[in-house]
Amino acid sequence: MPRPPEVFVHELEPEQAQRLVRIARTSKDRVRLRRAGIVLASVQGRPVSVIAQMFAATEGYVREVIHAFNDTGFAALDPKWSGDRPRKYGPVAHQLICQTARATPSALGLPFTTWSLWGSRMPHLPLSSGIGRCERSGMIAAASLQLRMPIPVWDPNPRA
Repeated sequence: MPRPPEVFVHELEPEQAQRLVRIARTSKDRVRLRRAGIVLASVQGRPVSVIAQMFAATEGYVREVIHAFNDTGFAALDPKWSGDRPRKYGPVAHQLICQTARATPSALGLPFTTWSLWGSRMPHLPLSSGIGRCERSGMIAAASLQLRMPIPVWDPNPRA
């Protein structure tokens, strides 16, 4: 089986090479530092297999970084963070929870008089499974509803 053709970074201007060395030496971001090191090793003429061993990476990853740098330049060194996981509920569930929170539990046929985010009453809300307590309180606060905090209980005869 023939060996795959080697991939190298295109020729760099002296200013670009200096910028790449500066990034490889001073970057605080580990992903950017690693990618800059891979590109710098390719500029020095090292083959993909050697670069992969140097950085404990796969050859496919090294090729991806080199191709991305050849296509987009220094922007390829920056990590592309994807953010949080997608929400488990949509705007319909949000609206339904807020409408239910505006109504009293007794009006909905439930056996209690007030809602509670912390007790066993909140699961009676429609679509509330999988939505955490903090998210529910955030939804209710965003809907301009006030949360009543529990009143502390005082012992009139403290034991010494």
